[in-house]
Amino acid sequence: MYAPSLRLHRGFTTTMFAVVAASMAFGACANLDPEEEARRAMEKMKDRIGAFDFDLRMDLSALGQEGVTVNIKGVSRSQAVLSGTGVISVAETDGSQSVAYSGYRSDTREYYSINLDPSQTALGYMSGRFAKPGVLKMSDPAGGITLEAVSGEGGNSRTTIRIPPDQAVLMEIDADRTADSGGDVLDSLLNAPIEPARVNRSSDSPNPAENYARSHEFLRQFAGDFTDSTGKIIRSRMVGDGRYVITHSHGPEEAISFMAWNNAGRYFQQITILPDLPMPIYLQGEMLPDGTVSMSDPFNPQGLKVMIKVADDGGYTTVTSMGPRELERRTWSRK
Repeated sequence: MYAPSLRLHRGFTTTMFAVVAASMAFGACANLDPEEEARRAMEKMKDRIGAFDFDLRMDLSALGQEGVTVNIKGVSRSQAVLSGTGVISVAETDGSQSVAYSGYRSDTREYYSINLDPSQTALGYMSGRFAKPGVLKMSDPAGGITLEAVSGEGGNSRTTIRIPPDQAVLMEIDADRTADSGGDVLDSLLNAPIEPARVNRSSDSPNPAENYARSHEFLRQFAGDFTDSTGKIIRSRMVGDGRYVITHSHGPEEAISFMAWNNAGRYFQQITILPDLPMPIYLQGEMLPDGTVSMSDPFNPQGLKVMIKVADDGGYTTVTSMGPRELERRTWSRK
């Protein structure tokens, strides 16, 4: 999904949603432009970039299933992206894939994580600060789920996730570094087949947030490599077991965006990250009767709006506006 040029729109009110179980170690900077501040902050997490083995222990007593525990082993890889202002990570367990992005918000002086969980449908989000050196504490916007990430020697770490109402421990994750480099994580995602190797089509959960829906099939139309009349190239793939779209926009306006169908809320979500903006840009919306997807800032009616119309030839058109003023119109064709 194309991420429209947002450098004209620094005054947006943005918001986030859901929760994420991802941990990073950062440091703080001040009195810098947003891109340089984020880059310096991300320098503090060099030991969190690379390849890792992890052990995850889930205590279902926190969910009312006394004495039931689940143990999962997996591997993860992470890489600095967007001129060093963010980190993208991929974790795999038994063939299932999750993707996370971590960055720094210079507008709030907070660190944030976006999570694409293959067992969920919403884009997850957490933000927070260091309680002390090496101990990062984050929470979801509602303050219900909390995360504490403690960094150890050589990039090893332990992450603890607690849930309401009494902040019982739900998960503990121990990660051990196995290599200094995780390879080109972003490129491996974008070089994957158009049709993902695994798609989680489970739809029988009593929790609609976990269920695959027809709108996930619609998202698959944005997977591929596209170009416009100016020669600009974007690459998109389905990730997170076929439940999300990741897009990388090349060229001087480099960006990464994520798109999802939130099956509990019954709306589309999109987050776009550009290295020189102080915060991620969040949009959500619906499909109109004619098949156009209308995305807008849900907390600013006069803010950014993007209309997306899929064409019969497999391409699509995006129209970006601010209030009544059209800012940009682009038609994307498959390469």
